[in-house]
Amino acid sequence: MGIAEPDQGVIAGERGRGEGVHTAATVEASLPVRGVLREAGFRLFWTGQTISLIGSQVSLVALPLLAVLTLDAGPFEVGLLAALGRAPWLLFGLLAGALADRARRRPLLVGADLVRAAVLAWIPVAAWLGVLTVGQLYAVTFVVGTMTVLSEVAAQSFLPSLAAPAQLADGNGKLEVSRASAEAVGPGLGGVLVQAVTAPFAIVADVVSFLLSATLLGRLKVDERTGPGGAHAASGTGAGSAATTGPGAGPESVAGPIAEPVAGRSVAGSVAGEMREGLRFVLGHPLLRWNVLAAAVANFFGNILLAILVLYVLTELRLAPAVVGLVLGLGSLGAVLGAAVAQRLIRRAGYGPTLTAGLAVTAAGGLLLAPVDGPYALRVAWAVAALMLLLGGVPLFDVAVVTLRQLITPPRILGRANATMRFLVFGTMPLGALAGGLLGDHAGLRTAVLVAGAGLAVPVVLVLVSPLARLRSHLPPSMAASDRPSPITIPGGNHDH
Repeated sequence: MGIAEPDQGVIAGERGRGEGVHTAATVEASLPVRGVLREAGFRLFWTGQTISLIGSQVSLVALPLLAVLTLDAGPFEVGLLAALGRAPWLLFGLLAGALADRARRRPLLVGADLVRAAVLAWIPVAAWLGVLTVGQLYAVTFVVGTMTVLSEVAAQSFLPSLAAPAQLADGNGKLEVSRASAEAVGPGLGGVLVQAVTAPFAIVADVVSFLLSATLLGRLKVDERTGPGGAHAASGTGAGSAATTGPGAGPESVAGPIAEPVAGRSVAGSVAGEMREGLRFVLGHPLLRWNVLAAAVANFFGNILLAILVLYVLTELRLAPAVVGLVLGLGSLGAVLGAAVAQRLIRRAGYGPTLTAGLAVTAAGGLLLAPVDGPYALRVAWAVAALMLLLGGVPLFDVAVVTLRQLITPPRILGRANATMRFLVFGTMPLGALAGGLLGDHAGLRTAVLVAGAGLAVPVVLVLVSPLARLRSHLPPSMAASDRPSPITIPGGNHDH
């Protein structure tokens, strides 16, 4: 949710909510698994996330349309707007991960929702008063992006407080469905609202979604101090986690109870040490190091495209605002299909071929988007097909690499490893967005899209020359986590997601 939604800025390696639906928790086959929707706390959390996701997809379309149609912004201004929404991941990603491990997550989530609702509400008010400027839009975008970083990291650590280990895959799966469905429905709704009530007032939908999410989270009764395996009032069941990915939007989770400051050390010193440990582990592991490199490059070029996508479809393809939303929504169905086949492909082909195929499909979509032309109906169909490929490859890559990361990372540092990965991988997003704006301004929007599509082929090459491409279903002992068995088994069987 929010302006700088990770799942809208991410092309590979880290998604926002529910980027992976696998869990490292082991469930005995003989034990019955209670459906996660039977947990009252999860139902409130899931409902709030779903509503907020849909509202934020409205903003995804409305904000750049507002900048272009109301404030006469050009490609560079639109690119800068996208960059400011994603810059907080680079600036605050590691700190947010450490904070979410130390503080109660529910108050962080509620506070982030309320702040985002408040700052977004200024946009329609300022437009009504006739004082809205591009500078104000930049400020709102940055604040909302900062709160999104905190919310995303906290949300992924909060899910184990609402569900037992055996329920985590089920919960992550439902959150992933919500995310993909919101991406399919939200942009179309946003385009219709912009056409009907103009872009500034379409933002009200996102404001309301954050307020509803905060209200639902406020009704949750859960004692986070009990940690994994403790009794949770919200769910009515022992809940805990080994290592898990979290809700939609993005998997920042912790293994073990909330960390407390070590006696005799300052909180700041402890946080700095934890951040360093996460960086050392990720950059020192051969598989994670290649994962970071490929995903960071993919996100750089992907954000060149995403930063100017709405402007490109609106001006170069000459589509009406309502049709722009429809194209983005239908294109997002590719992500739904990709998520549906990802686990099956991993099981049949292995991790390496699956993540390589995901990157290749995404690159093909980017290249196909650049030459879109012809009659109106053809332009619409062509753009939808290209976006389905562009977005359809993302979950193939994400599910494979997230599952690998869960299996090769010791549980005690999984939360820090996840935060470190997001910091490194998301850090290229604002740079790509800025580059997209500059390219669009000086070389033209179609040229910028072509450069992005060609650049998305680079991560395919990187993966093909890396150890990642050769992985099937077993991990070399030297690369496995010391407290995990070496063989990698595909989560399945009793894990219903």
